[in-house]
Amino acid sequence: MFVVRLDHGLTTLEASTYLGGAQWENATELELVPGGIIVGGTTSSENWPTTEGAFRTIIDPGASTYTRSIAMANLDRDLTQLQAGTFMGGTGIDNLGGLLLNQDGYLVVGGSTSSYNFPVGSQAYSGVFAGGSFDFGGDVILAMLDTLLSVPALAPAQDGPVKTGLILEGAIPNPFNPQTEVAFSLGEVSRVKVDVHDLAGRLVATLADREFSAGRHRVVWQGKDSHGRSMPSGTYLVNLKDKSHHQSLKLVLGK
Repeated sequence: MFVVRLDHGLTTLEASTYLGGAQWENATELELVPGGIIVGGTTSSENWPTTEGAFRTIIDPGASTYTRSIAMANLDRDLTQLQAGTFMGGTGIDNLGGLLLNQDGYLVVGGSTSSYNFPVGSQAYSGVFAGGSFDFGGDVILAMLDTLLSVPALAPAQDGPVKTGLILEGAIPNPFNPQTEVAFSLGEVSRVKVDVHDLAGRLVATLADREFSAGRHRVVWQGKDSHGRSMPSGTYLVNLKDKSHHQSLKLVLGK
């Protein structure tokens, strides 16, 4: 793939880059998001560039030489930095049909697949592949990720217990300005500490340090440090800890 940025008069090349791995790629979609550009398409490269914490960092291990996987990347507007990269697909042929940034700040992904094992959520409209054979079948697929290509879209917050321990569900919106809501769930009553650090590991702010009931919860970060000073744009880490779990998520503050 390649990505090019021209001036408004289409007379000057302002930035350009290659994007891909050692095999075949085809770019089909671009979507502008806060702080970046999402590039989407199809790849057969096992070494498509991915980032830590992405939805999927390796192509499906059962993939054959005929596999085509959906591939997406988040580049900065200057086309100099890969902010996120991911695979999405199964062992068949997966094709990206479109990208859309919805009003909640999530990336909606649509396309088609011949993969019986395309990843679906536990509460999906349909979790059963009905598209027939590998060669001739196909199902439409829809998915939602955050713009760092890592966290599936959140269900609305609900009361009541969940079946697992501490789960960091994500942040809405992300990237954000001026504030974002960090969502998590607990399987039992637990004391949870929620901290924001910069990428050097320095503590920026503590958002919560108290006991929470079982169920789903949200805490808000307004992009400020513990003294109420606005933080500069950039990438931060939100860290959640209880007595036996520790989970982290990247947050991107835009200006």
